[in-house]
Amino acid sequence: MKNLNQNSLKKIFLTLTVLIIILFITTKIFVNPTKKENPQTYFISSQNILHSSYTNIESYLKVWEFLYTFKQNKLIAYELRRKIEKQDLINLLTNSQNFKDLLKSLNYDQNQKKIITELFGDEEKFYQAFYEFYFYLVFSQLDESKILEMKKQAEFIKRKIYRVDPQLMEKIRQKNDPELNQILQEIDKNLYQPNLSEKKINILISELNKINHIISTYESIKDQEAFKWFVNKRKDILSSLSLDKR
Repeated sequence: MKNLNQNSLKKIFLTLTVLIIILFITTKIFVNPTKKENPQTYFISSQNILHSSYTNIESYLKVWEFLYTFKQNKLIAYELRRKIEKQDLINLLTNSQNFKDLLKSLNYDQNQKKIITELFGDEEKFYQAFYEFYFYLVFSQLDESKILEMKKQAEFIKRKIYRVDPQLMEKIRQKNDPELNQILQEIDKNLYQPNLSEKKINILISELNKINHIISTYESIKDQEAFKWFVNKRKDILSSLSLDKR
């Protein structure tokens, strides 16, 4: 197997970062600015959503509607793109407050502020709905095949870091066998693969933690009705907000 390199890691996160580029990288966000796709038309087909998720789906549709304001205020699209690019993607996805703070720092024009009030009534509701919209839309790019690929990559990284799987060692420790514990203490002294610097170990562990976090998050949300809704509507959303390369 080839050695782990930066390119292989970038391939894993490509599906997660592509939406940032699709949504915010261009001055003309919409394929056809003269023909506005109304997200409300997709709401009818979401009636099979469980009642407990109904309010959230309605909020996501409002965020979708708000994104059309970037057509009139292209500067804020660039501003949002620049600020997202400076952030760690996993941090934005897993820390709602960081994402909300980013949204709060944007220079909304008067029309956008008016629309936020009309759609949400309260700015905090807007920030929370936007975060959830971003979160689910990004994760909707993943499926079981991509998760399987990421699990294989995680195992590969673990083999690059450790001589013995730490999880296996922890299971042995839980047996509370004095003789085994003595052996484990010796193994602990040579836990890592040879010729790995502390810096390299920390980098690999950081990447492993990111991958494991993405996998565990996906596993925890894949059966949620909101997540399924985004999977079903992802193409509609991306089509209505796709790049105009002219």
